[in-house]
Amino acid sequence: MTIESEFVNWNVTTTEDLTANSAMYHAVSIAGTIAATPALAIGVLRGKATLGAQAPVVIHGITKVMVGAAITTPGYPITVTTSGWFIAATAAASGGPVGTGHIGRLLTTGAVASGDLVTAFVDFATKPMWGGV
Repeated sequence: MTIESEFVNWNVTTTEDLTANSAMYHAVSIAGTIAATPALAIGVLRGKATLGAQAPVVIHGITKVMVGAAITTPGYPITVTTSGWFIAATAAASGGPVGTGHIGRLLTTGAVASGDLVTAFVDFATKPMWGGV
């Protein structure tokens, strides 16, 4: 069962057509395009929008997201990859300060597969590096 609650929406003016079903629940950029990296992502697309229209985007809260790779650990930190998919965040390398910026955590109780629509807590206000703890 997918649960969503208490999320904050913000509208972004699109600069590409986001009416395809495949765009829904993917990360989007402030420019109104599908985000290609964690640095560009500002939220999760919640509604379809044509070029130049306002698209509702979740910037904080519990929402659905599309997973782009298998994640086997419940509650695992997630980040954004190419084409706005959500994947497991990577930890900082041993002795190094850099991992990937994570934007939230899965709220599932089991493993998920690539292409699954799952529930996650997201917060795009800050994107700290995940240290692996």
